[in-house]
Amino acid sequence: MTLAREYVRGLGLQSQAEWRKYVNSGGKPRDIPASPSTVYANDWLGWGDWLGTGRITDQNKVWRDFEEAREFARGLGLRGVEEWRAWAKTGEKPKDIPASPRKAYMEQWAGWGDWLGIGDVKKADKRFRSFEEARGFVRSLGLQDYEEWCEYRKSGDRPPGIPTAPNTAYRDKWRGYGDWLGTGR
Repeated sequence: MTLAREYVRGLGLQSQAEWRKYVNSGGKPRDIPASPSTVYANDWLGWGDWLGTGRITDQNKVWRDFEEAREFARGLGLRGVEEWRAWAKTGEKPKDIPASPRKAYMEQWAGWGDWLGIGDVKKADKRFRSFEEARGFVRSLGLQDYEEWCEYRKSGDRPPGIPTAPNTAYRDKWRGYGDWLGTGR
């Protein structure tokens, strides 16, 4: 495994997807396995080790103790899950604090309200902007159809308070994506 791994690291690939593309290109030597996780199952430490990126899969990471991590999260003063997710993408998150604490601390997890110290946050009580304010913001983006909306909501540019599923968040006021986007369609 050592020689094969050294060879692969020399390729400079950064992800499993890049590895698959390389394997399918036909340029891989015959003595390098296409499925190293299977061939080297007993010694396999993950794609970060194989490719040399240093990335550790979430299940192998060592996270900060739950109580300490929760105190850290509460100290940020964030008001909801949307703000947490936006903050986690800023690069300010310490490596031993998970971006997805619910997964990392499944046994201790008591909800976002507990994690952030803001009390009970039920799905219906998420802190979204009012329907009118959110719709006005979305209309100002000039999106033309549902596909553009889906692209935007996944882009990471969506500010806190704008729901990804407005038809659910504003069920009582919802009149369709044509109304939401301001296209009238």
